[in-house]
Amino acid sequence: MSAHGTVPAPFRRRGYRSVGLAAVLLVLIAALWSLSPRAALAEPQIVEVAHTMTGRAGPANLTIEVTGVRSAKGAVRVAVCTAPTFLKDACPYSASVPATPGSTLVSVAGVPPGVYAVQLFHDENDNQMVDRGLFGIPTEAIGFSNDAPVGLKGPRFASAAFVHGVASQKITVTLRRIVGGG
Repeated sequence: MSAHGTVPAPFRRRGYRSVGLAAVLLVLIAALWSLSPRAALAEPQIVEVAHTMTGRAGPANLTIEVTGVRSAKGAVRVAVCTAPTFLKDACPYSASVPATPGSTLVSVAGVPPGVYAVQLFHDENDNQMVDRGLFGIPTEAIGFSNDAPVGLKGPRFASAAFVHGVASQKITVTLRRIVGGG
């Protein structure tokens, strides 16, 4: 009988030590690269993320151009989320500005380098929440970074995720209406 007993080869412990944060981030970046052609990541961005772990990188501004704004009513509200806070009200960075028909720029200051996803909505009645109709479907226009597909339960973090580096960055998100067309 071998030292591993009867445990099948793929499930045997190999004695690897836990990988560091750098390796996990690089694997996540590689996974994002393979998932979306829009998330094609250049080598310098990987270096920027690596600098974050050594403490050499500081926060930078993230500007979101929100397209598809139908009216000047209310505000456009943006949340920049980590994986655990995505699709929740607990995102660590947020901003809002009065809506401008067509395109609205929202700037979020002081976002440290990392992997994030943006969730946003056009709060037409300015009640600071996404209004929902039957079955909890949003009645106000919503959007996600990478224009991630919504699906039945909302988009997956991996579909909306992007790398924010040490330099200021601008992304574009298109508002979509689930109910009421557009």
